[in-house]
Amino acid sequence: MSITIFPAQPGTFMIERDASVSPVRVVKVPVIGWNHVQGNMAFPVCVMNHGGLTHGKAILHPEGFVTDSVHGLTFETEAEWMNYMKTAKATKTASAPQEPDEPSEPAEMPGDAIDDADEPDVENGEDAANEKVGPIQFGRKTYSTNSFWSMPTANAVFQIEGGQHYPKDPRCEKVKRDEFAALKRAGATVIDPHSGEIGGAAEPEDDDDAMDLV
Repeated sequence: MSITIFPAQPGTFMIERDASVSPVRVVKVPVIGWNHVQGNMAFPVCVMNHGGLTHGKAILHPEGFVTDSVHGLTFETEAEWMNYMKTAKATKTASAPQEPDEPSEPAEMPGDAIDDADEPDVENGEDAANEKVGPIQFGRKTYSTNSFWSMPTANAVFQIEGGQHYPKDPRCEKVKRDEFAALKRAGATVIDPHSGEIGGAAEPEDDDDAMDLV
């Protein structure tokens, strides 16, 4: 936004009709410059804060005439303007220039919004199948010997070789070798814990009764 400021002629004032006292008086504030932002209108620059050109304010020019930008009128004298303001009603306001507002968010178009009904509802079981067998999360700790694990939500079991990181996943439960074998006999599926693919696994080699954390 381009702003141009240029000086006002000496003897230029912003005048305000002050009806808070009796008789009504005119308050004058010197205008020292003009602030042009865009279009064909400039705003007064004064030596003190004036709140902009609002109803009851106008510009008194050195030649003696008055321009009232709020009402879009010009008066030959200050007295003529004061007389008009006795019955004038507030209309639009010519406010001081402001920085342009931030662009508003684009309006939401039909189809942009996602229907909540389309979201997977895990609590209601709509996405339960996807949660049963997903990537298993592993920690950073290991056992020195083989360990055996059950995944009840997927009715699956798997084995972790000694020295490999074991799962840190709430879906996985560590079991003993006998429990592992019993789950297999009961129909649990043996999976590869690192790929999530269903497949065979080697028979357990070591009992985990003596397993130690490394």
